[in-house]
Amino acid sequence: MGGHSTFGDVLVNYVCSVAKLRVTGLYDGIKVSNHVLMQALNHSKVASPPRTDKHQKGDFVEALIAGAWGSLFSTDDMIDIISSSFEGKDLSTRESFIDAQIKAFSVLLDRIHDSGLDTEQRRL
Repeated sequence: MGGHSTFGDVLVNYVCSVAKLRVTGLYDGIKVSNHVLMQALNHSKVASPPRTDKHQKGDFVEALIAGAWGSLFSTDDMIDIISSSFEGKDLSTRESFIDAQIKAFSVLLDRIHDSGLDTEQRRL
C-alpha cells in the first residue's frame, strides 16, 4: 500500500487545491491533513481498518483514492466531486474549511465504496 499512499498523498492535495481554486478563484497549495482524511473515513460508508492510528487511516484513504484514480475516476472527476461539495460552503476560516474538506472527501469515499473498489482493495 506504500506506493499507492505516497501517490495518493500528492493526488489528494492536488485535487483539493484545484477544487478550492475553482470555487473561490484563489490558489492555496493545500496539504490535506491525516485528521481530515480520518474524519472523512469515519463519516463515509467505507469500513475503517481495525487497530490503526490517525496516520495509518490517512495512508489508507490516500491509497484508496489513488487506487480509484484512472480505474474509476479521472483527476477531473475527483476535482468535480470535491468542488461540488465545496460549493456554497464557507471556506474562509480554517475551521470551516476543515469541515468542508471532511464532508467533500467523505462524499468521494462514498462514491468509491458504492463502486465496490474499497472491498476489492481489501482482498489484495
